[in-house]
Amino acid sequence: MPLVMNEVDIVIQQLNVTTTQWYQDYREAVGKKRRDASITLRGQVNYGHKRTVYDKDLSLTGDMETTKAHIVFDYEYLIDEGYIDDTTTPHIIKIRKGDKIIRIANTQAGFVITQVRPESPLDEEFELLYCDFEIDYDEHASRT
Repeated sequence: MPLVMNEVDIVIQQLNVTTTQWYQDYREAVGKKRRDASITLRGQVNYGHKRTVYDKDLSLTGDMETTKAHIVFDYEYLIDEGYIDDTTTPHIIKIRKGDKIIRIANTQAGFVITQVRPESPLDEEFELLYCDFEIDYDEHASRT
């Protein structure tokens, strides 16, 4: 089954978890998060739709706001580009929560990836990688 996607270039700065200083009790960064050089990948962007106050996802700690936007990547494309290691079980995905999206197509962006999940329209075979994202609130924080 051929995969039909409307792909654009997406530039991502990956979070460097080894050089970023972390506050251990809260697992939050101390100061500015450090990022690696930018990578450019091709994916399909969906900015979502307006949701109501009742659209919540359940988590172990209670209701969780749903993410309104995501990028869809072709799983095989990411394997070919070296961003998924398929030689291990489970596969090692090198795009992570906390990575920053700085450009979508020819437009400057300020988003951060909030969740990464493989999905498939077919049972037991991953064909797509979904990366949910939202505004990078660290970047847009008040400077008072």
